[in-house]
Amino acid sequence: MKHVSSPLELPRNTKQIYNVKQTQKSAVAGKDRDSMFQLIKACKDQQSLADPYIRVVQCAPEFCCICSSDLQLMEMDMFLTNPSECTIMGIDPTFNLGEFVVTPIVYKNLKLIHRRTGECPTFLGPVLIHQTKTERAFDFFASSIVSLRNTLADTLFIGTDDECSIFNSFSRYMPISKNMQCQRHVRLNLERELHTLGINNPYTNQFVKDIFDKNVGLADCLTDTDLENKLLELKPIWNLRECESRKTTEPAFYTWFLKYKKNLVQNCLLLPLRISCGFGFSHYTTNANESLNNRFKQKTDYQENEVTVFCTKMRELADEQKKDTEKAIIGIGPYQIRTEYIEHVQPSHAWFKLSESSRSKHITAFLKAPLKPSQFRSSIRISLVNSLELQEHLLTHNHIIKVYLFH
Repeated sequence: MKHVSSPLELPRNTKQIYNVKQTQKSAVAGKDRDSMFQLIKACKDQQSLADPYIRVVQCAPEFCCICSSDLQLMEMDMFLTNPSECTIMGIDPTFNLGEFVVTPIVYKNLKLIHRRTGECPTFLGPVLIHQTKTERAFDFFASSIVSLRNTLADTLFIGTDDECSIFNSFSRYMPISKNMQCQRHVRLNLERELHTLGINNPYTNQFVKDIFDKNVGLADCLTDTDLENKLLELKPIWNLRECESRKTTEPAFYTWFLKYKKNLVQNCLLLPLRISCGFGFSHYTTNANESLNNRFKQKTDYQENEVTVFCTKMRELADEQKKDTEKAIIGIGPYQIRTEYIEHVQPSHAWFKLSESSRSKHITAFLKAPLKPSQFRSSIRISLVNSLELQEHLLTHNHIIKVYLFH
């Protein structure tokens, strides 16, 4: 009533309101059907290409679409399944990119170094476009990836936030994988629980330091026994600190931690696990995923996209990172080739004298070159194997960590 300028703009009766709503619903439904039809057609058309990108489209019981290039699958196989030199498969859903959820996989390219950061760059892998963050959707993602590249069933490490549904799904199809959880998410959850109990700073920071402080925190324990002993030492300290902070005689945080977070720290954060998947003494976070999510938003001009258009833009991102890899061969672009692969570097003046066929063979030789141990990882091996305590532990620990350190 407030926004009409004449009686003619008012509905005559409830029937007219109903008809308008039905027309709007039909228009939306028609748009959705057209979008789905275009996506299915694009997927079908691409199957005849040498390197299709839209791989699988499922309409029911839940809409799911999987996009990936052959190169992304090959690089994941190379970088995620080798115990002596591997990185982590990072998975973290993002939102607000259309009327759908997007869950990309990211991985580190272990043959390149980013000129700005001095670290291996984060690359986009397969992308899941779906409607809900359910295990059913993530089951579809994991099973489809393994069907596209069977050897990805041997993926060693999967990085997630603190939600369990993603790893639960992927571990069914990648059974030897271990879950690394984002240290930042775990820390925020701990701080949230402390605040809920009424424990505030400076006490909160002291609890967090006891868990994550380098060399002395719970997460830097070398063995399960170390963790148990450290927790026993912390029990009176934590109880006294909580009683002092809350002005209570019934501390609760220590019991809560044992019940809800001890196994998480033990299985997803401990130092030997972080070392084995290439993080050294640092912690895994989903920062790389979130940085890539920002690139998604830039690529889509911060606007919602129709799903087929979005798939096209994701293909463009995949092609861009391939071109940046090729540029590194002649020493230009954001990346440079790691010194372990220096034989693949070509001076630009020599490169442009090669035929197109010779260039293609050279690029393929670099992309398929076997992984070599990095100098950084070798230095970690030396420093850690000098620890007799860790040596003794690794003799009885899982084979992935043993192979990594003693290779």
